[in-house]
Amino acid sequence: MYLNKIGPDAAHRLNLIPTDNTHLNYNGSIVFGRLVADLIRFKYTNETRGVFKGDPVLSQQLHNGTAAF
Repeated sequence: MYLNKIGPDAAHRLNLIPTDNTHLNYNGSIVFGRLVADLIRFKYTNETRGVFKGDPVLSQQLHNGTAAF
């Protein structure tokens, strides 16, 4: 859903190679790592308290569907 919101141009900026939709570059790894961490934190709030380092700015960008990089 996030990639649909930011559109193909912004989504391809997260690729290791612009035409490769399989491998992520450094920024893509940050974005998808944060997406996974936020989903885990949301689902397991009590169990994960203090486990993940937060990034409120990036989390808000992802939640709003705005391109982070």
